Formats: sequence, structure tokens, C-alpha cells
Amino acid sequence: MTSKSPEVLSRAGLLCRSITALVVAAFWRRHNIKDIEAALAARSKLEQALAFGAIVISIFGLSLFAAQFGWLGLLAFWIALIVILR
Repeated sequence: MTSKSPEVLSRAGLLCRSITALVVAAFWRRHNIKDIEAALAARSKLEQALAFGAIVISIFGLSLFAAQFGWLGLLAFWIALIVILR
């Protein structure tokens, strides 16, 4: 690994944690993103990776389900995703 690799991986980890906090906060309205991100930061790296992986797999699975309904299904999926995460 070069000297920039740990820095890039660290930034990628922070981005993944932010995405996970955003998705969780979209469904758990009582807490804001900063509280959820702090709770995720207190978890181990493995638990953070599992949470991010579960969210990515869920979104991917929902997109495959929406694709069964053609372009209208995918359109509805993207609109719902944008509205929920906004």
C-alpha cells in the first residue's frame, strides 16, 4: 500500500458511515443524522461494514424488484429513493 492508501480508505469509510446514517435517519425520524453517525462511530469497524452492506444489499434488492415492472417500476423506485433520502 502506498502512503495515500490509508487516507483514501479512511475517507471512504467516513463516506460509507455518512451514507448509512442518512438512510437510517430517513426511517428513524426521532434522531438526527449526527446522533446516528456518532452511534455508528462507536461501533466496531465490522459492525459498521455490516450495517453499510445490509443497506446496500437492501437497496439493490429493491431495485431488482422494481425492475420487474419495467421502466415505470424503476422510475417509481428512483423517485421513492429520492423522496425518502431527501
